[in-house]
Amino acid sequence: MTPPPPPPIGLWQLLWVFIKVSTFTVGGGYVMIPVFREELVAKRRWLTDEEMLAVIAVAQACPGIFACNTAVGVGERLRGGWGALVAVVGVVLTPFIAIVIIAAAFAQIGDNALVNHALSGARAGVTALILVTLLKMRRQTLTHWLAIFLAASAFVAMWFGQVNPLGIIAAGAAVGLLAMRQRTINN
Repeated sequence: MTPPPPPPIGLWQLLWVFIKVSTFTVGGGYVMIPVFREELVAKRRWLTDEEMLAVIAVAQACPGIFACNTAVGVGERLRGGWGALVAVVGVVLTPFIAIVIIAAAFAQIGDNALVNHALSGARAGVTALILVTLLKMRRQTLTHWLAIFLAASAFVAMWFGQVNPLGIIAAGAAVGLLAMRQRTINN
């Protein structure tokens, strides 16, 4: 006998998770990836790593703010249109309030050495978070020599050439489809 399906995720619960993630991450949308993964995949098991990777890929490929695109993807997957709306509100609420407060106070603290050192330390911590998430997610992504080659090629193209991430994603998708077609022909 199969276990009963889990109860639906409440909209308030979804809102709280996105408020929490956006409140405790500093540095932009990509910094949220490890925290999203921890909250949504590891802790709550609302998504699998594969589902999270799919949401991230689509969020990156779409125009707009990455964090909002990710919120739309996750919210829609978990609770449909209302989930998408609630997740976006959750992800923008705290930064909006913080920006209003910081803008009002920045003239007084902008040249403060203590503030600048604190932000420098926060950036170092954010870099470590992104690296740890990259290493965790590679297990699900780099499972075949073609995937490893594509990832290395994309890294080189973005590091040494000013290649648009959308072009990288589109090229990777095209190569993946061609590889699938070739496997179908060979079988």
